[in-house]
Amino acid sequence: MSRGVALLALVVALSATYAVVWGRNEAGVVNLEEQPHLDVNSTRFADSSLVDFSSRLSPLARADGFLAVDDQGHFCTPAGRRVRFWGINVAKDAVFQPRTTIEAIADRFARAGFNLVRLHHIDDVGGLLPRQRAGQPQRIDPEKLDAVDYWIAALGRRGIWVYLDLLDYRTFWEEEGVANGSLLGRGAKPYALFSDKLIELQIEYARQLLVEHTNPYTGLCYAEDPTVAAIELCDENGLLADEDEWRRIMPPYRRELIQRWNSWLRDKYGTTEQLVGAWRNEDCPEPLAGFESLTAGTVSLPGMALSVPLSVNRWADARQFAAQVHREYFQRMRQALRGLGVRVPISAVTDFEYPADLFAVASELDFVAANYYFAHPLLKADRPSDVLAYFEAGDPLVARGPDTARRRLCGPRVAGKPLIIREWNVCWPNPYRAEGLLQAARCAAQQDVDGMILFSYGCQQDSGKLSYFDVSADPARWGLVALAGEIFRRADIKQDSTVCVVFSEPDIWRSGDGTLVDEVYDLAAGARVVNWFPGCPQVAADRFYLRPAARQRKSEVLAQVTLGGSPQVIAHLPSRIPVSSSYERFAFIGRQDAGSNAAKAGIEERILSVRAGQLDGTLAWCSLDGRPAASAQVWILKHVGNCHNTGQRSRRHFVKAGSSVYALLAGGIAPILTGGRPAQQPLSVALAGQVVVNIFQSSGVWELVRDGEQWFFYSDVPGIRLEIPVLPERVEVTTFTELGQKANIVTQPLTYPQEALLVRVCAARNEG
Repeated sequence: MSRGVALLALVVALSATYAVVWGRNEAGVVNLEEQPHLDVNSTRFADSSLVDFSSRLSPLARADGFLAVDDQGHFCTPAGRRVRFWGINVAKDAVFQPRTTIEAIADRFARAGFNLVRLHHIDDVGGLLPRQRAGQPQRIDPEKLDAVDYWIAALGRRGIWVYLDLLDYRTFWEEEGVANGSLLGRGAKPYALFSDKLIELQIEYARQLLVEHTNPYTGLCYAEDPTVAAIELCDENGLLADEDEWRRIMPPYRRELIQRWNSWLRDKYGTTEQLVGAWRNEDCPEPLAGFESLTAGTVSLPGMALSVPLSVNRWADARQFAAQVHREYFQRMRQALRGLGVRVPISAVTDFEYPADLFAVASELDFVAANYYFAHPLLKADRPSDVLAYFEAGDPLVARGPDTARRRLCGPRVAGKPLIIREWNVCWPNPYRAEGLLQAARCAAQQDVDGMILFSYGCQQDSGKLSYFDVSADPARWGLVALAGEIFRRADIKQDSTVCVVFSEPDIWRSGDGTLVDEVYDLAAGARVVNWFPGCPQVAADRFYLRPAARQRKSEVLAQVTLGGSPQVIAHLPSRIPVSSSYERFAFIGRQDAGSNAAKAGIEERILSVRAGQLDGTLAWCSLDGRPAASAQVWILKHVGNCHNTGQRSRRHFVKAGSSVYALLAGGIAPILTGGRPAQQPLSVALAGQVVVNIFQSSGVWELVRDGEQWFFYSDVPGIRLEIPVLPERVEVTTFTELGQKANIVTQPLTYPQEALLVRVCAARNEG
């Protein structure tokens, strides 16, 4: 039940009892000057944690200067300080909010420790580029642009950088001189990467957005503002993002693309006869259809005509051609942006599962950007009328296959290039999304990822319930993002070795979609994994895995890849890859479901364990003073239950080979149910073998923060009992409410007050 109504009802009754006094607590990790609100049902924009992580941010993002890439392939400031990004997406309608809303959310982001916000999907008809302005000299809507201006200024003041997209949702219109523009779809995929007219319009939009407009709140254009950390040219676009689209490419673009393809083939092969010789093999003795001729310019891309033979070599050339088209687009856009005065790193997102696409991005741009989603909803067009979506209900900690964190977070890594996972989430309604979020943060730290940008935070008025991607009202995700960010930012998780996956040029063109998430990347369980392509810098790795064509030229290729020594080549992938990683300053454990105990038990148990009671949620601990569990004096311990919307319903669809897919029948409404309730027997939690709390609560959300001799506690279940064994029997409890604070001396176990936002507990004066 929402606590908001109860809090309002108590205001009059408590006003005579509580004095409005808020201590500053300057040296502490819990900022008592600002009232922390953790209950998502009683406040629209809840805090992620009792701990205020804003001290982790620079005073002003722009004070550090323009972001750059160092010679180790990481982001850095002009002074050479490495920058790692813990970020969040604000997308589409959520961007265009009143200033008061933007200020409130910017505060929440800073307190949660985010140092980067990606403003995404801002270029659609409901955003910066409305239909009615198509064809006008000033294409951008000034009212909507004012919201973007205010975001950049508000975030910059708090030490938060901004990641800007150029081409996401844009619709190109006939009024802009674009043939069949309105039919090209969102982002004009894949036309925007090869049509001269569309590229010219993208450059003009970049000019108006980044250079010709001055932000009235900063006095700077975006190109001159170091708060803008990075630019993304396009979002999941390009020729390889969906090969099925090739046969559906409409005129006049179809003819333009075929002409360009045939010109590329003539440059490579010269004549039809030489092309036939190159494409012919025993599986495809007649590699051209009867109508195809290089001389006539009628050779088709794979799939464009049903009668075309699809030889392996035709596909390899098609991928190489697509990569070249992309490289020329990247070169042209990058040159244009640099000419406009843009100094920050630039990237683009095509298909990050394709080696050809990853190679194109890494060859021409400053960093690599990719996605990771676990339990992404399946919105099949042929689903029954009573099914909203299908979703993966399995546990990401024991999952196998291409959608695991370890494969997705190291598959797109390229030697010498920073990597940002610019969209990621463990999606609702997956019941294990809390531990999946923590797992992703840990894996990203293990793999030395440069940035993680969670997707997404909803700012709209109707965002107060659980949904697939919006984390803003979800205690299972938003309630852990601050702690997860501390895990990621610390980056003190050490892997014992590095494995380099080596592609020769033929490997790039012969590898299809999904190659960069295949079983090779399960090596990330026991090592840091990075890809090497021709042109990359040499790699200091102790083991190398060679793709098939590289294996045939082993000595020659390794001489280009290694920094010296005697490299160990992995000949075969082991049947079981051991988990290897050392960390002492955080741990998390989840529900010990039947069948998953052995897989989920491990290193966490010596740090964090449950000594009594039943854990029916996710429990996470993180040191805040850099010390391990046995000696840490400042730390955070957080529990979140399996949260649901009121009225949420689903049914099992199928279970097969470890996959557990459910059908969502009803999404439900607010308030959000955490399952929290008082318990007769305590849950007893230990750090490094010492019990630190006994809490008489089942499920729900609670948080315990130790700050030296002070202990801070929050629960979403008023009236539960709590004991902190390391404190004496009699303790001083200060209750903080909307109206102020009040201190009492009580005997443990204490009772968490009905009206509390949090309590502070310490030894009673004169009692030790």
